[in-house]
Amino acid sequence: GNFPKPARDAREADGEDSSPDGPPDYYGVLQLTKGAAEEAIKKAYRKLVLLWHPDKHPVDREEADEKIRQINAAYETLGNPVKREGYNQMLEAIERKKRNLRLDTTFIQPRMSIPKEFMLCPLGHPDKFVRAEGSELKVQSRDDARMSFSEFFSKAKFTLWWLPEVNNMCRLRTAESAIAGNAGGMMLNFLMEGAPTAGGQLCTKDATCVLRANEDPRYSNLIAVASPFSPGAFRFEGAFWPGHYLSFRAPGSVCMAGLVDEVKDIVDFYLVDYAAAYKTMTVTEALLGPVRSHGAGDWVKLSDLRADLGVRNFF
Repeated sequence: GNFPKPARDAREADGEDSSPDGPPDYYGVLQLTKGAAEEAIKKAYRKLVLLWHPDKHPVDREEADEKIRQINAAYETLGNPVKREGYNQMLEAIERKKRNLRLDTTFIQPRMSIPKEFMLCPLGHPDKFVRAEGSELKVQSRDDARMSFSEFFSKAKFTLWWLPEVNNMCRLRTAESAIAGNAGGMMLNFLMEGAPTAGGQLCTKDATCVLRANEDPRYSNLIAVASPFSPGAFRFEGAFWPGHYLSFRAPGSVCMAGLVDEVKDIVDFYLVDYAAAYKTMTVTEALLGPVRSHGAGDWVKLSDLRADLGVRNFF
């Protein structure tokens, strides 16, 4: 039979198109306001999934499939408290940038604020993390990498080696290569051209970032700086190259930017405590281990799952 076509969301109805360079409007997709409660998000998701089910739109099936994809993507972020918080912070930071409103960061001490082991998540991309693949650094989401939770995040764990010479000077290294009390390990190196000067040197070329065991301070020393736009985010400036920042370049790389481009470069990263990595699991991944440990054959007691510490922490 013929089904009535669902109404467009408010943004579409007003004829407004999202900027191709702007963030996805997840609240608009689910027809919600930013302050929507968790239950309202779930209710909106269920309603829209039923409304746009492809079987109800045999004539416009491709459009319905695309709508379902957008709805699922929106719910994956807004339905996860950690991802939603990152998304909201991104929206607020973008608004501050537009209005050039800077936060007072004078009281923030990076060395005291940054977790011992962390994941680097670029501002505006709550599903992407910097990962070490051999000597390469990649910025990927779980969908990009298509691997298990443990495989993905085992290569996304980093730590800082704090240096005493200058306040907040450090080197970024993979946690698995770090040895307690030792400056060694696989460290970020940025291959800047030219020689640093006392006042810093402006390069017009981007510098490739790689992981190396050597530690030439000119190309591995960084200054950790609190983001002026987003609480909890930090940026890394070349210690010998003032004005040059570690930058995320879409779709999946990092570089030391020669000239920071406010449009295509993202220099602010959330340093997510590695202990919170489990919060990025899917529901299936969160339940699989407990089901296996408490299960007896083809069934498991719901009371056992509810009492499981891992399940309780996740939910």
